[in-house]
Amino acid sequence: MIYFVPWGNLGFYYDASGIGFSDQTIHLGRYDASREELSRFDGQEVRVEVSR
Repeated sequence: MIYFVPWGNLGFYYDASGIGFSDQTIHLGRYDASREELSRFDGQEVRVEVSR
């Protein structure tokens, strides 16, 4: 999960192997879900919480 500074957006990388993070993104964490599992949320309101 990343925070894209210029637009203030949260985003996800799926299979980000080989992709570097720029100065414009802040790496916030990871998720463990398949593309199919994530597609359930398409068009839905999603809430993100900090977990320790």
